[in-house]
Amino acid sequence: MNAPLFRDFARLHDSDAGGFGPGRLRSLWDMLELDAANFVHLLHLIGNSEETARANPGEIPEAYREAFCELPSEKMKELCNWLNLPVSAVITKYVRSARTGEALSAAYIGVKRSIHSELSGRIFFEPDAKYKKYFRNDKPFGGDVFEAFSSANEDIIEAANCLALERATACVLHLMRVVEAGLAALAAAIGVGKQNDWGGYLREITKELETRKRNSGARTADEQFYAEVADTIDHMKRAYRNPTMHPEKSYSQDRAEEIFVSVRSFMRHLVTKIRE
Repeated sequence: MNAPLFRDFARLHDSDAGGFGPGRLRSLWDMLELDAANFVHLLHLIGNSEETARANPGEIPEAYREAFCELPSEKMKELCNWLNLPVSAVITKYVRSARTGEALSAAYIGVKRSIHSELSGRIFFEPDAKYKKYFRNDKPFGGDVFEAFSSANEDIIEAANCLALERATACVLHLMRVVEAGLAALAAAIGVGKQNDWGGYLREITKELETRKRNSGARTADEQFYAEVADTIDHMKRAYRNPTMHPEKSYSQDRAEEIFVSVRSFMRHLVTKIRE
């Protein structure tokens, strides 16, 4: 085998594109800027490795095995694991174990074909640019709501993700669960116990506020706030919550975003006086 060619080719593997590793969360821009660059680097590595191995039959010099077999094998395995390509990750072992140029060439071809085969069955979804801000946003309603209504955080995040992924009706369903958390907190703030449904909560809240008003002759600033919040929730119940419970009701993306903004505004207003 041509040792000078292996020595020159070893330098190709000295540069570390970096950035791969399981368990890391990346934005679409990261995928394009960092991960795509690494993926291209790996394809380049495979292509050049296979070509050089094919041009140099015979035993691989031991001095170049690390750079030509072991290091590329590890890099390819890391990439395959990150992309959840288990078959290709396993096949990289044949690159590491190759002893001749012929075996190494076949191993590289095998890895490349396996990666192509596994990736051909994968679907990648890119959120529309106008909804990208909602995707994987840990606090889409802001920090105050996040801290004050921990029971609603999962639904808030899911509502945002559903909106980003163009699942408009699912988005509204999650939003109504968020409003329900606000309704329960409102009831607790004025001493109304747990009820079976929104109607029960609103009836008991209204009854309590009316009783206080009759007894004192007027509402305090807080009681006026509570009454206005109850009216807003009653409107949401009639406009969004009740229709959404029926299968024939669905929402467009634009309408779901309008409701998302409305519920976000409501929860931000609610948190100025009420917390769980």
